Amino acid sequence: RQFGSLEGQTPSDRPNGMVVGCQEHATAAEEYPLYPEPTVFSLPGGLYAGGECAAPDGTDNCTWRAYYAGEVKLDELSGIADDFLFCRNSQVEYNATTDVGKGTSFWNFRRNMSWSLHRMQFVKELFETKYPSYPADIGEPRCDSSSSMASA
Repeated sequence: RQFGSLEGQTPSDRPNGMVVGCQEHATAAEEYPLYPEPTVFSLPGGLYAGGECAAPDGTDNCTWRAYYAGEVKLDELSGIADDFLFCRNSQVEYNATTDVGKGTSFWNFRRNMSWSLHRMQFVKELFETKYPSYPADIGEPRCDSSSSMASA
């Protein structure tokens, strides 16, 4: 699978080159947060290690290109303005035992679908506020774990 370390590998070490991978993530286990159909995407290599390039052509070392489309930082979501003061005041973003944070509530109730949907909506709303000219939702790319693109 795509999700192991690529450190030290070259495109020729991988049978299908540096392909973009995806993996649907199970949330049944208690240690995972509960979200609807979470998917993890892997963009292998990088500009200097192969995979990313200016004009993807499908060759083994030129399979994808990333474009900046805005960002939402975790500190913006959690409301933490100063990490040092936050920790100094004995606050925590999330405590797995209590299922809540202290000093922030963004990560509270990880296994509650309603709270998880609220977090997702908050991310979209913050993105829309910061980047009104960009779409906040472009749909979900399909992850076909049986294809060669998903399981290199």
